[in-house]
Amino acid sequence: AAQGGYESTAARLGMAQPRLVLTLLVVTLLCLVIGADAKVKKAAKIKEGFFDGEWSDVAWRGAKVAMALSPVAAIVYCFLSGVESKEEEDMKRHKKNDSGGGC
Repeated sequence: AAQGGYESTAARLGMAQPRLVLTLLVVTLLCLVIGADAKVKKAAKIKEGFFDGEWSDVAWRGAKVAMALSPVAAIVYCFLSGVESKEEEDMKRHKKNDSGGGC
């Protein structure tokens, strides 16, 4: 009963519903398995501090923290180094306005 070769919206939703239910079921089960696995690992793991262990491990942890924070440091550097004095900004503004040709 499709007119012009197009299916009705209800027919399309009816066909997609089993796939949607299956997808939601798989995602839910995956989340439960990951959560249970994380809980088991957390219970079995002995907690140690950042500076506990061999110095090579501590150095590697420090390097990982430094690598993780480097984008933040670069963004902060860009904001802090982008400030110019009022005279330099005025000179650039006048130079831009005096060019005459424009874009």
